[in-house]
Amino acid sequence: MTFPTIEQLGSVSGDLSVINLDFAPQETSITDVQETTPTPDLIGYTEIMAIRRLEAANLIVEINYKAVKSSEEENRVVFHHPPAGELVLPMSVVNIAIGKLIKTT
Repeated sequence: MTFPTIEQLGSVSGDLSVINLDFAPQETSITDVQETTPTPDLIGYTEIMAIRRLEAANLIVEINYKAVKSSEEENRVVFHHPPAGELVLPMSVVNIAIGKLIKTT
């Protein structure tokens, strides 16, 4: 912020009680205000390892569960949002889905 100089104000007669300062806001984006971090790729990680990766990146985890048919996906991250590599602010929430095997008879 800058203040007007005496030359910019001009001469004022009498007591000066109010000065109006009008200025246009600067264009800013989220990246100008705070550092961002890319969302880590969590697909295939166990629930505990995914939580640790997100905590290390200063992100908050929200856990959901998704039915899967493959035992390879059981107890592993099968989906997360935002996707890997997307830039997010610190303390952003990352939703992960952990696979739970559907037992068919």
